[in-house]
Amino acid sequence: MTTQEERLAIVVENETKRIRDLSASAINNVTKEIKSTIFPQYRWEELLMTAPVMIDCLGSLFTASSSPVASTTMIPSFEYKVTEYGEQSLNKTSPESLRGALVECSNLGRYAFVEAEKGMGRISTISSRMVTTNFQQVVECLNSPPNAKKYLSLRVDLLKKGAEDCHEASLLIDKKLEEWLMYACKLHLSCADQKSEISGLDIKAQEIKEKAAQDNISLMKNQSEEFKKHAQGVREGYKKAMDSFPTGFELLLGDLASGYTDTMGSAFNAAASVGAGYLQAEGGAGFAGFISEGSTQRPSGQFNVPGLAQQLATHTLRGISQSAINYDQSSVATFGGSPAGSLINSTGQNVSGFADRAYVVLNTVMVYLNGIKSIVNNSDGGIDWENDTEEKYSLPFFHGLLFSIQQAFQAAGPEPTGDASIKLNGVLNTVVQVTQEVIEAAAKSERPDKSDPAVKKWQDDFNTQYNIAYQLYIEGRKLPGHPANTAPMMGGLQEARNSGFGGGEKGAGQAMVDNARCKADAANSVLKQANETLMESNKSLAEQKKAFAGIKTNVAKLRTGEVTLSNTKALLVDSIALVVKMKAQVEKLVNFFSALATTLDILVVAVVQPFMEDTGVATDSHYSLDDFTRTSIFHGLLTMRAYLSVYTDVAKMWVQLSNKHITPGLTLVEEVGMASSGSNSDMGSKINKLESWASGASAGIESLAKSAQQKLEAEMHLRVQEMAKTIQLLLPSPEEVEAFENAKADGRVPPITLGMVTDDL
Repeated sequence: MTTQEERLAIVVENETKRIRDLSASAINNVTKEIKSTIFPQYRWEELLMTAPVMIDCLGSLFTASSSPVASTTMIPSFEYKVTEYGEQSLNKTSPESLRGALVECSNLGRYAFVEAEKGMGRISTISSRMVTTNFQQVVECLNSPPNAKKYLSLRVDLLKKGAEDCHEASLLIDKKLEEWLMYACKLHLSCADQKSEISGLDIKAQEIKEKAAQDNISLMKNQSEEFKKHAQGVREGYKKAMDSFPTGFELLLGDLASGYTDTMGSAFNAAASVGAGYLQAEGGAGFAGFISEGSTQRPSGQFNVPGLAQQLATHTLRGISQSAINYDQSSVATFGGSPAGSLINSTGQNVSGFADRAYVVLNTVMVYLNGIKSIVNNSDGGIDWENDTEEKYSLPFFHGLLFSIQQAFQAAGPEPTGDASIKLNGVLNTVVQVTQEVIEAAAKSERPDKSDPAVKKWQDDFNTQYNIAYQLYIEGRKLPGHPANTAPMMGGLQEARNSGFGGGEKGAGQAMVDNARCKADAANSVLKQANETLMESNKSLAEQKKAFAGIKTNVAKLRTGEVTLSNTKALLVDSIALVVKMKAQVEKLVNFFSALATTLDILVVAVVQPFMEDTGVATDSHYSLDDFTRTSIFHGLLTMRAYLSVYTDVAKMWVQLSNKHITPGLTLVEEVGMASSGSNSDMGSKINKLESWASGASAGIESLAKSAQQKLEAEMHLRVQEMAKTIQLLLPSPEEVEAFENAKADGRVPPITLGMVTDDL
C-alpha cells in the first residue's frame, strides 16, 4: 500500500514540474485557469445579444416616424450633443416634429454602432498584441536578471501604452452610446411633455460623471499607496523569513517562497479588480471591499453597482410610463416585470466577492499556521517539545513571523471592518498568544504532557483559529482572478519543492502535507466556485433572453398595429433599456482599461523600480530576492494577462459578429429609413427583411455563445478530473480520520483537513 510520504512525493513532483514550466503552453494554462474565474463576471454575450434587438428597434423607430401620428405631432425641442468625426461634441437642437426626432434617434444609434465597429477593431488588435507579443517580451526580459534591470520598465510601459490606447478606443464608443442614450431619454421626456426634466438630465449626467471620476481618483490613489506599502512589507518579510529559517525545516522553504509570491499576486489582483469594478468602502484601508452607502454591515453574495447608463435611465423613467415601469423610491431603481425593466435592473457591475486585505496575507499566514500545527498537534496527541528550544528553531520562528504580520496588519489602517479582516485579526491575536505561552512553557524544566489542561486549552484555542483561517484561505482563493494551481516561478524559486523527506524534521513533513492539502482544497473550491458562478451567470443570461423576446414582441405589435403616441413612447422605453444594456457593458471596458493602466503604474513604482535599484540582493542562505521579485512581477502580469484576455475575447467576438451580422443589419436599417422617407410601398418588405435578419443574427450569436461555453466547460471538466487525482493522493489516512472523529466526540476541537470543511467549524 502506498504510504502518505510516497503519495505526497507524487504531488510534490507534479507541482515541481508545473513550477519549473515556463513554456507558452504552461503560461496559457495558467491564463485559462484565471479566465475561468473571471469569465462569468464579464459575459461578452451580454453585449452581443443586445445588438440584433437594438438594431431591430432602430428600424422600428423609422417605422414609427413614417406614421401619421409622427407626421402631425409636435413636441418641445431640446438641446443635445453629438460628436462628428472624432472631434469635439457639437450642440444641436432637436426637430420639433416627432417624425424628425425619431429619425435622428435612429441615426444616432447607427452612428454608435459604426463607432463600436471601429473601436472594437482597434481594441482587438492592440489587446491581442498585448496578450501575445508584449507579454512574451516581458517574460523573456524577466528570464534574464541583467536584461530585466535594464529593460523591464520599458517593457511594462509598452503594456501600459497599450492599455491607454484601448481605454481611448473604449471611451469613444462609450461617448457615442452616451450621446445616443441622452437623446433617447430627452426625446422620451419631450414626448411626455416633461420640459423641466429635460434640462435637469444634463445636470444629473454631469453630477454622476464627476462623482464617479472623484471616487475613481480617490480609490486608485488609495490602492496605489496600499499596494506600495504592501509590496515593501512583503519583500521585507520574505527576506527576514529566508534569512532566519529554522534548521531542519528546509522542506518548507518552497512552500514559504510560494506563499509570499502568491501574496504579491493576490495583492496585484485586488488592486486590478477593485479598479475594474470591485468597490472599496469609504474610509476603509486598502483592499477592504464594498460597503453600501449608509450601511454598517458588509453584504455577502452578488449585487449590482449602478453605472451612468442605469442611473440616467432611472432618472428619466421615474414617475412616468407607469404602465410599463414601476419605480420604488426606497432603492436605486426597482422596475416591474416589463422587458425593459428586467434589462435595466440587470445592467449593474456584477460583484461576487470582496477584495478584503485579509485574503491577501492569508497565502503566507497558512504556511506558518501549518508549521505551528505540526508542533502543537504532535502525532502522539501532545506538543512536540523538541522543536521549541532554540532561537532559530521552528516555533519561535513561526511565532516571530506571525507576530510581525499581526503588527503590520493592524497598523495598515483603521480597525478592520470586513468580515475576513475581523476574523483574521482574531486568528492572529489568539495564535500569537498561544505560541508565546507554549514557548514560555518550553523554557521550563518540566513541560506539561498531553493530559495537562493547559495543553488541551492551547490545542483547542489554536485549532479553533486554524479552522477559521483554513476556511478564509479557501474563500479568498475562490475570488475571481486567482489561478487554481500554483503558477510557474523564476530562477532559484523554481527549486521550490523537494522530491523527498530526507534530512528534515518530522514536523516539517507533516506541515508540508498540510500545505499541499490547503492548496488542493482551495484549488478544488476554486473550480467548483467557477462552475457555480458560470451556472448562475447562465441563469441571468436566460432571463435577459426572455426580456429580449419581450421587446421583440412589443416591436412586432407596433409594426402590425396602429402607431400611437403611447406605443411610440413604449418603443422609446425599450430602446432606452437596450442602450443602457449596451453602454453598461462598454462602461466595463472603459473602467477595466483605465484600471489596468493605473495598476501597471502601481506595479512599476511598487515592484519594478525597487527591483531595478537592487544590485543582485540575495538572502544569507536560501532564495534570491531578485528571483522573488521577478516571480512576483511575473505572477502579477499573469493576472493582468488573464483579465486582458477576457476583454480581448469580447472585442474579437464583436468584430467577428459585426462583419457577419451587425453591418448587414445596419444596411437594412438604412434601407428602412430610406423607405420611410419616401413612399411606403416597399416598407413592408424592408421590415420583413430586417425581422428575418434579427432572428438570424440572434441565432448566430446564441450558437457562438453555446460553442464557446461548451469549450470552457470541457476545459474546466479536465481540470476538475486532474484535481481529483491530486485530492485522492492527499486524503487523510484512516488514523487521521479516526483521531479527528474521536476529538469531536470528546468535545475537543480537531484541526480540519482536506475535504473536512463544514459550516459548523
